[in-house]
Amino acid sequence: MDKLKNILNLFFTLATMALVFYIAFAASDRPERKPAGIKISGNFYLAGEQYLEFARLDEISGQQLTAGIVRDRIIKHPYIKSVRVRMENDGYLSVKVEEYIIRGLLLVNDEDYYVTGNLTLLPVVPYTVNADVPVITLNDKENRARLYNKLNTREMKSAMKVVESARLFDDEFYRELSQVDIDETGNITVFLSNVNYPVLLGRENEVKKTAGLASLTRYTDGKSVNDYLKYIDFRYENLIYLGFSSKILEGTSS
Repeated sequence: MDKLKNILNLFFTLATMALVFYIAFAASDRPERKPAGIKISGNFYLAGEQYLEFARLDEISGQQLTAGIVRDRIIKHPYIKSVRVRMENDGYLSVKVEEYIIRGLLLVNDEDYYVTGNLTLLPVVPYTVNADVPVITLNDKENRARLYNKLNTREMKSAMKVVESARLFDDEFYRELSQVDIDETGNITVFLSNVNYPVLLGRENEVKKTAGLASLTRYTDGKSVNDYLKYIDFRYENLIYLGFSSKILEGTSS
């Protein structure tokens, strides 16, 4: 009786193993479903066609494509942080991309880079849109600026503090912030798009000074003081100096 039971157990074990191997081989021999096309969503800085062209997916006929292959190609684009790909019921591959967020345009050592929030340098790709960000200029004597690397210098961190403070404090003020310059001594000079004069922030306390400048611009009409101001100076602790041009004297004497 025990011998028969053992034989039956062995038979069922072998039958189960054979069924598993059959299913596995049948699945591997089944041809991949060819996508009817590719749809990209989540893109902000580049059109979907630009990403497809980069990944050599603008013409998919004749290509043996899977979701994994499409993902591996698109993730190589410098703007792309992550990619999710799935096959939809209509036969199209749905590609959901997440791009790095661009916070500034860095001009350094005769090169242009986009800068992300974590100070990573990205290339400026042709046909980029929606990247109306402040320009950042600084001195890089040690030539540390490298594509795809983080520029964790004191000067770069100071510039980004100004940019991020402006963005978080006031949307309109952030749109007016056109340029942040840092000289060899680390002094910061800011330029706004709606006025002609520079704003001297000096060194340190970047967040406090940027907030003060944003508050000041709320109560002044930039264009109305354009002819009278030569500069605004925040370099001194708890003081703001206004440099007036000679035109204000002409206005008071008339």
